[in-house]
Amino acid sequence: MEQWYQSYGEGEDIAPLQDKGRVIEIHDQLLKNLERHIDQREQHTSRIIPFKWTLAASILIAFIGLALWRANFGVQPGQQIVAIQEPVYDTIQVDIGKMKRIILPDSSEVWLNANSQLRYERRAFSSKRAVFLDRGEAFFSIQTDPQHPFTVHATDLTTQVLGTSFNVKAYPELPYTAIEVKTGKVKISANVGMLTDTLSAGRGVVYDKRNNSWNVGNLKSKDIGEWVNGRTILHEVTFEELAMVVRNRFQVELKNSSPGSANERYSITILQHKPWEETLRLICTIHHHKYKQHGKTITLFK
Repeated sequence: MEQWYQSYGEGEDIAPLQDKGRVIEIHDQLLKNLERHIDQREQHTSRIIPFKWTLAASILIAFIGLALWRANFGVQPGQQIVAIQEPVYDTIQVDIGKMKRIILPDSSEVWLNANSQLRYERRAFSSKRAVFLDRGEAFFSIQTDPQHPFTVHATDLTTQVLGTSFNVKAYPELPYTAIEVKTGKVKISANVGMLTDTLSAGRGVVYDKRNNSWNVGNLKSKDIGEWVNGRTILHEVTFEELAMVVRNRFQVELKNSSPGSANERYSITILQHKPWEETLRLICTIHHHKYKQHGKTITLFK
């Protein structure tokens, strides 16, 4: 039908069809004529309408219908009707207790921490370098391409870069999302509200999901993303965050039955190559805890 319509010439104006009111009149008149012929056929069964006239009328109605459709939906003769294709994503998931290194189509490198998920559209990646960190933590080393900025979409923050290395932490269990810049410079914006900022190397931002606010501070560049090398550095984190790290790293459930545990903060470096028992003893010394173990669940107490 589309090819037949185009055969009339893309640039030719069909005068009666320029007036939408006139188009409706023609359409209604054609329907009435067809109905009259059908009534006559039922009343005089011996008289049969030649097939070629019925076919011609049907084609003309289709032609008018196509013109109406184009007029109503804003598609003009000569324009192509393009089917909208749903994005097809490559999704990478990392299980608890694992880490994974990924090389993107532009040769950028991504390290995914335990219990994380990243996805990107491979088909459109060369023209629109964008990835979605659905959950978890990722360290990015981005190839420079001034014509195509690289964008990371996390749940709460969007980060755009040209070429740099930075860390994004966006676990849904945490009340915040954090971005830390190791080298280069990034532009960040909150997905809710009007918060925007530019961070250079050695700077980081912590976005509080609960009140839509953020705090920018200085960091040690050498410590950013060190979990990739087996050193998870935690600074003044809550017990809940510590327990999440332990669960993701060692597949152990850590609980705390001590009074006031909600106010306890932990600064600790967890080394991947060290046995879990050694890490547990180090955790207990911070606030003078004891522990009891039942299977893979460990409860701290005083």
